[in-house]
Amino acid sequence: MFSLTKSVTSMLVGIALEEGAIGSTDDKAVTYCPQLAGSAFDGPTVEDLLQMSSGAGGEEDYEDPDAPVNRLMRAVAGQGGTVLEAVRSVRPHSTPGTWFNYSTLDTQVLGWVLEAATGRTLAQYAAERLWGPVGAESDAYYALSRRAPRTAVGGGSFNATVRDMARLGLLMARGGRWGGEQIVPSGGSSAAAGRACRTWRAVRSVRGTRPITGTPTSGGPSAGRTVPSPASAYTGSISGSTRRPG
Repeated sequence: MFSLTKSVTSMLVGIALEEGAIGSTDDKAVTYCPQLAGSAFDGPTVEDLLQMSSGAGGEEDYEDPDAPVNRLMRAVAGQGGTVLEAVRSVRPHSTPGTWFNYSTLDTQVLGWVLEAATGRTLAQYAAERLWGPVGAESDAYYALSRRAPRTAVGGGSFNATVRDMARLGLLMARGGRWGGEQIVPSGGSSAAAGRACRTWRAVRSVRGTRPITGTPTSGGPSAGRTVPSPASAYTGSISGSTRRPG
């Protein structure tokens, strides 16, 4: 899956906010990811990344070979430097927090923030906070970039069965509750965390750019980083979904 990964990432960020691993949506991304100092992502906040309003990079144009998303995908495939280099290569196009621009790079950085804040890989955190609690039937996994240092593609590489993704949809339809337990926060428990998690419900069918109106518009877990299902954890088996590209 591609863009649904962004929604899963936003849910995990909401959980991390509720737990205090991420201090605030006002925290700057570079606070957690100092490797981005001096780049276009040195300035945007966690909120800006959730809103896809970092102001970094240009339009997500899949037909333009030099578009940020295509530079990112080439790096993921091992065909153009590292993922970090691709992210650092983009230029600012607007003031952070002022303009919505659908951006896989924003959610890629958001995934790095989450990993740095929690001390867990995206796959580990998803397994502990989502996959286990909802009783997923099958393992899921995230794709990793081919070139070292290998990194999860947090903006578009989550792989899971339809039935287990339906569990996440049902979870959010129930306000983040599963079996009487609050798995992901609602607005009532933490406004910022609930706002991050509610991005799951947004339908992002519109690409391009537009002014920010105050409504959350985004959200964007490592092949090889497996999110084990409770069943596989119980039996000790390792799913065939554990694959490393290249």
